[in-house]
Amino acid sequence: MKCGLKTFLVLAVIAGGPCAASPSAGFDPVRAFAECAGRLSAKVEHSWLMGGNDEEAQVLRESFVDLLAAIPHDVPGRTVLDWRIRAKQDQSRLLSIATFHLDDARRTQAKSRAFMLSQSCSSLLLG
Repeated sequence: MKCGLKTFLVLAVIAGGPCAASPSAGFDPVRAFAECAGRLSAKVEHSWLMGGNDEEAQVLRESFVDLLAAIPHDVPGRTVLDWRIRAKQDQSRLLSIATFHLDDARRTQAKSRAFMLSQSCSSLLLG
């Protein structure tokens, strides 16, 4: 991603993105970007495992990785990595349940939750 575009995206999300209402609303862009990078990594890997290639998820994941690198913050790298890994594990679990669970209700619930979490990330960038 070009440096100018990174700066634009960071400013757009922090200043007026869909979920960046105000600091009092509790929006933490570093954590949100880290968790989205993790969730989208899980989505990409799940797609590969199922024989697909989710290019949109790959592009979005790279965008969140770029945003994490571009945004100034003082969060320790270990903490950011922990957020990414936990979000990836949670999303992977949801995708596995949504695909393989024998109980239709659990499968439907997991699919809905995985979709909602993925969409919340997409809406940060795509509005």
